[in-house]
Amino acid sequence: MSREHFSPARGTVRTGLGVIALTAALAMATTGCQSTTKASVVGQDPTTSAAAAVGAPGAASSSSASAPAKPATSSAKSSAPAASGTFKVGQQVKVGSYTVTVHKVTYPYTSDMDQPDAGKAYVLLDVEVANNSGSSQAFSSLMQFGLKDSTNASYTETIVVGADGNPPDGNISAGQSMRGPVAFEVPAGAKGLQLSFVSDLINGDKTYIDLGK
Repeated sequence: MSREHFSPARGTVRTGLGVIALTAALAMATTGCQSTTKASVVGQDPTTSAAAAVGAPGAASSSSASAPAKPATSSAKSSAPAASGTFKVGQQVKVGSYTVTVHKVTYPYTSDMDQPDAGKAYVLLDVEVANNSGSSQAFSSLMQFGLKDSTNASYTETIVVGADGNPPDGNISAGQSMRGPVAFEVPAGAKGLQLSFVSDLINGDKTYIDLGK
């Protein structure tokens, strides 16, 4: 079964969730409950934790010569921001009302049920989104996540048939979290991959997590 078969229905659901998220953001703005978009690592002094703003550099992180052959997964647990000003895989990155954690990166991701377009490859992320606020928050992975590479090209979330679980979409209760796969399709061999995250749909500032690929 092709992605095209599933995309229309999923796209309709995601569009609806996006409208919910936008409505929630507008409500926050009109009531004066604006959330900060300064990012920090949970458990680390915010004054020493870097935040990557819109247009942050997309340079690839250095990789070890002993890195495993593709497909590979990355699950670094460092508590310090990346040298380029971005955050790292495994860090709990607090931004506004949310804490985002990329637990694992698989690139290229392969599936017997779905294949990328010619010359392309899938990037599959295991992402957790926690709600730090005191009320339920509507979250849309399609609207609030993105990907960019070392050429500064941007990519939106795609659907990969066969990926285990569902993306972290929908209402997240106060103090709770959602975890699931988030997939992107990029040119085969693309490097310097960074996940972008927007916590405030009104402000629009982006925080970047270096995927180490």
